[in-house]
Formats: sequence, C-alpha cells, structure tokens
Amino acid sequence: MESHSDIIKRFGGIRGMAEKLGHNTHGTVAGWSRRKHIPFDHWADIAAAAEKHGIAFDMAELLPREAA
Repeated sequence: MESHSDIIKRFGGIRGMAEKLGHNTHGTVAGWSRRKHIPFDHWADIAAAAEKHGIAFDMAELLPREAA
C-alpha cells in the first residue's frame, strides 16, 4: 500500500488533485496531506477522478494497512 501522500502525488500533487476533483481551492487536499488521511466520504470521488484522468488507482490503497 502506498501512503496517502503518494496517492496525492500520483494525481499531480496537492493542486493537481484538487483540480482533478473539481475543488475551487487546494485547501482540502492540503489538509489530507498534512493529516496523512483521506476521509472515506471522498474515496468515490477520487476513484471517479482517477478513471476520468487515466490515473492508476484502486480504492484498496486507501484502506489502513491492517485492513488491506
């Protein structure tokens, strides 16, 4: 499993991920990066953005290591 920071990098970094998710600012994604956690209620949006932009992604990557 990659870290949440690695997933954010795969989307082009904080600003790139925010843009791909359709966010007006990068603050939300910056918070995820700082906390090293992406809340569950955003996972489906991330999966949809990954598919739309051709980014390799599996929601299992967001699961805690113990659960994966």
